[in-house]
Amino acid sequence: MSVGSATPRQPRKGEHVTPDATDRTSDLSAALSVAAHDVTEAVRVVAGYLELFESESSDALSEGAQRYLGGARDGLDHVDRLMSGVLTYVRVCVEEPEIEEIELDRSLEDAVRPLRADLDARRASIRADDLPALRADAGRTRDLLRALVSNAVTFACDEPLVVHVAAEREDGGWLITVADNGTGLPDDARERVLQPFERAHSRSIATGPGLGLAIARCIVERRGGRIWLDSSESGTTVSFTVPDRESAA
Repeated sequence: MSVGSATPRQPRKGEHVTPDATDRTSDLSAALSVAAHDVTEAVRVVAGYLELFESESSDALSEGAQRYLGGARDGLDHVDRLMSGVLTYVRVCVEEPEIEEIELDRSLEDAVRPLRADLDARRASIRADDLPALRADAGRTRDLLRALVSNAVTFACDEPLVVHVAAEREDGGWLITVADNGTGLPDDARERVLQPFERAHSRSIATGPGLGLAIARCIVERRGGRIWLDSSESGTTVSFTVPDRESAA
């Protein structure tokens, strides 16, 4: 019998078997998924009771009590977004992408659909060049583009927001850019904001959990690409590459 065809040794009865890294990451993803679901459900239950309390007592509440109630709702919304962000971050960092040929314009449409109310509030327009078909994970590409557009919405200025998505062929793959005309980023934040829970601005401006660009970075790097930011007073451009080859990671 050749070495290559040898059957792996089965553990003896009572023998301790150390799980490998794949088992650990799979267990971590599953555990966090359950935890996020339970926390999200608890948040929704509490939010529901707050709505009932407000409907029953709104006429009797003082201005200060109304303000406290609003603060409680804002806190619950933050926890909900935080858990959703953490779960997405862990999922894209530990689970293998499913690579197939996708249409980038379709991914962009799917990405902006749930952001429509926020885009309308910013009088925003999404402008896209002719976008290519490329090899990537459809769901993660949607999440990536959604994170970048959402980031543009967060840091929009007073004038109507314009987000421009473009793609060009480069050696061995595609270079995708998502540019906006927002407030821009400080010079020292361009690398930092790609890390989880990092913010370029104070919490009064950046109200989210600080995971959108970290999720984008993980998606790009798991695909074998690179991501970077260029920013000025006239806005921010996020660039990332999508190689034709599939990552060996």
